[in-house]
Amino acid sequence: MIHENATVPDVSVIVPSCNRSEMLRTCLAALAGQSHSNFEVVVIDDGSTDNTPEMVAELARAHPKLKLISLRNETNLGANPSRNRGITASSGRFVAFIDSDCIAEPQWLESLTSAFTSGRVAAVVGRVEDAPPRNIFDLAALGTHRIPGPKANRLIGGNMCIRRDLLLQYRLDEDRSSQTYRSDGSIDTTVSGRGDEEGLSLSLRAAGYDLLVAPNAVALHVHHYGFRAYFKQAYKSGTSAARLVYKYHLCPRLDLAPWMLAYATLPLSLLDLRLAGVAIAFFAAAVAAIVYNELFRKGKTAGQLLRAFPVLIAYYHVRLAGYLGEAIRLRVSGGSIKRVRLSQMSRTDTTPTTSGTGTIRAIAYRPTSGEPMREITECVVAERKGLALEDRNHGKREVTFLSQEAWIDACRDAGGDIPWTTRRANFLVSRIDLAACIGKAIVIGNVRVWIHGETKPCQLMDDQIPGLRRAMKPGLRGGVHGQITSGGLIRVGDTAKLDPSPPKH
Repeated sequence: MIHENATVPDVSVIVPSCNRSEMLRTCLAALAGQSHSNFEVVVIDDGSTDNTPEMVAELARAHPKLKLISLRNETNLGANPSRNRGITASSGRFVAFIDSDCIAEPQWLESLTSAFTSGRVAAVVGRVEDAPPRNIFDLAALGTHRIPGPKANRLIGGNMCIRRDLLLQYRLDEDRSSQTYRSDGSIDTTVSGRGDEEGLSLSLRAAGYDLLVAPNAVALHVHHYGFRAYFKQAYKSGTSAARLVYKYHLCPRLDLAPWMLAYATLPLSLLDLRLAGVAIAFFAAAVAAIVYNELFRKGKTAGQLLRAFPVLIAYYHVRLAGYLGEAIRLRVSGGSIKRVRLSQMSRTDTTPTTSGTGTIRAIAYRPTSGEPMREITECVVAERKGLALEDRNHGKREVTFLSQEAWIDACRDAGGDIPWTTRRANFLVSRIDLAACIGKAIVIGNVRVWIHGETKPCQLMDDQIPGLRRAMKPGLRGGVHGQITSGGLIRVGDTAKLDPSPPKH
C-alpha cells in the first residue's frame, strides 16, 4: 500500500513492528503530527499475527496527508532485516528510525535532520525518555538508551537518523541477532536484540564520520519489563555482545571485563590468601563501573541506584553468562557470522575497487525536462532508448552511472553534502571503477549497457556547492554514460559486472 506524493521526500522514517498494533497506532499518530513537512513513513510488519495490517490501513485513511508505505514480511525476520528492507524501499535523502513502542514529539524529525550541518556528519541520535517505571525492573533499565552529547559514542535504533547514501554502503548487521520466543511459540516482543545498530555505528566511526546527538529530538519509550523479560533481555544482550566482539575483532566488552577478571583470579586465593586482594580489586572495579555507568551515563539518582543495585548485579551476571556461552560457541564452531576488521574500513576505502563487480545502490529518473529526479526501486530499460519512464532519446547518452564512493569523496572535498540525485544520474553504483568501464559493457542481469564516455560535470554543480565541479573531475567522479544494447529489468541491489566483450550489432 503506497500513498503517492508528487514531492520527493527529504526524510524516510522506518518503523519495524511485530504484534504491537496499538503501540504502533500511537507511534504513527505521533508521526502524522510532525512539524517537518516533507517526509514519508515506511512501516514493516514483521510477520505480525495480530490486526496490524488492518490498523495501518485504518490509520492511513484517517491521515490522508501522511505518505505511508506499508510492507509485510510473511515470516518474522527480526529488526535489522526489516529495517534494511525499509531502507531499500525508502527514497529520502535521510533515513530516520523509530521503534513502534516509541512516541515522537512534534519537533522530533525536524530536530534530527537540522543537526546534519556538514558532510562529516553521518548520523544523529535523539534523546530517548523512558516512561515512568512501574517496578524494580523498569527502574533498573531506566536510562539505558541515554546518550550524552554533543558527539554520540553509539547509535540507538529507536531514535536515530542516518544519511541514506551511507546506509546503502554500510548496512545494518543481519547476522548477529536471533529471535526470542515464548513457551507457546510466538515471538517475544518484550525482548530485543540489544545493540543491533552497534555494527553500523562502529563502521561509520571507523570510516571517519561523526555521530552527533540532537537533544531536542525527543521520543518517549514505552516499554515495561517483568522479571522474566528483564533477565531474558540480559542474557540476549550478552550473546549479542559476544557476536559483536567476534565479528569485528574487538576486545572484550568493558562492562564485562572486570567481572571476567575477578572470577578468573578468584582461584588464586585458594593458593595464597594474600592473592585474594587481586580478585577483590577486580570485583571492586566491576562495582565501580556499574555505579559510574548508572549515575553519569544513564542519569539515575543515587536513590534510584541504591534501590536497583541488587537487580543490576544480577543483570550483569546473567549478561556475563550469555556473553561467555556465546563467545565459547563462536570460537568452537565459528557460526555463520562474516568477520570484519574495522582497521580496514577507513574513509579512503571509498575508492572504487577494480574487481569489475559492483552493486546497484539506487535508481532515479526525471519525468520531464526541468523536474527534479525521482528515486525508484526498479526500472525497465529498452534497447536504443534508455529508461522506459523517460520518454526521450539521448543518443549515446541513454543512461548514466554515478559511483557512490566517488560522489561521497567529491562532496567531502568540496565541503558540502547534497543528495546524489542532484547529479541527475540514473544509477548509483558501488564498488566498481567506472573509469575502467569506458569502451566496455556493464552487465546487470539480462541488461547490457555499452559505456561510451565520461559524463562531464557542468556549472550547475558549482551552483549547488562552490568548488564541486572541480572536485568531480579527478577519476571520473562525475560518472559515465552509455547506450542500452540489451534491455530488461534493473532493481536496487542487483549486481553490476564489467564485461570487456565488444558490443553486439
